[in-house]
Amino acid sequence: MDNKIHLIWQSHEGIPRLYEREYLSDYVFRDTEHESHVDETKYSLVMDRSVVIYSCNSPDVPEEFKQYLNEFRRKKHRFALFHLSNECLGHSYGYARHAALIFRNYYDPHLTQKNITFVPLGFQTGFLNRSHCTLEASGRPHTFAFIGQFSKTKDRMQLADYLQHREDCFIHATNTWNCPTSLGIKECRKVYQCTRFVPCPKGWAHPDSFRIMESLECGAVPILKRYGDTDYFDKVWRQSPVPRVDCWRELDHYYSMDENEYHRLHAEVMTWYRRFRQDYPRYIAETLRSIFDHQEPRRLLFENLFNRCFRPS
Repeated sequence: MDNKIHLIWQSHEGIPRLYEREYLSDYVFRDTEHESHVDETKYSLVMDRSVVIYSCNSPDVPEEFKQYLNEFRRKKHRFALFHLSNECLGHSYGYARHAALIFRNYYDPHLTQKNITFVPLGFQTGFLNRSHCTLEASGRPHTFAFIGQFSKTKDRMQLADYLQHREDCFIHATNTWNCPTSLGIKECRKVYQCTRFVPCPKGWAHPDSFRIMESLECGAVPILKRYGDTDYFDKVWRQSPVPRVDCWRELDHYYSMDENEYHRLHAEVMTWYRRFRQDYPRYIAETLRSIFDHQEPRRLLFENLFNRCFRPS
């Protein structure tokens, strides 16, 4: 009996151009025994024990994708979905009611279907730290670093106003996503590897961003901000030592942090993240094996495993 999981890539961009290709292939599914199949929205591959990886930003998916998923049901094939993108959260999952599990980025309290679970957004291809040898706290001349758009939101403008009045901060502002003046990934990594803290404001509509895990991969401590009554990061990251603030003025505490306090915080965050890096792919693999082999309760199973994965030190 073939126990492999089939990863079916249904992406308009193609795997080489996916921002999350490395995150998915070498991180999320690292411990999952699998075969990859590139279909690129041809919707021609229907296989048992599959995870269909796709991207859709509209409120609903194309009709041909719905028909494609119906083929899994017609053939009685077990499948899960991994939904990329969709930051603005305008999406209905009625078409996916027969999926064993739906992994998706961007926590949304309105999505309460029992087969949906939320996972971190991840990082762009090129940020994976394969040796994990840059997590030391010493030798980081920048207290804060921000690379990206400030003009995107009022919140980011407030962060810009704070950072530009501080010494030892690295700022590289851009005007648009994929701006011609953007730093390359290698340059961004070098900056983060020389930085103590990376403030992580929300994007257009959501608190999560590539910046969070990109800074962690480089050994910098991200600083998250709470937005509204729901702490998004409690829902996705569970309990973690990653610091959080309610307003950017609270960065003063980290700016004036003495060496011993910084080293303690850095060690706590990086110890947690090392374990997370090790456990997260394993629990993804365990979850997929369980839902495909044993038909255990889907969401509860994953939540129990994921809570273990995200436990603090």
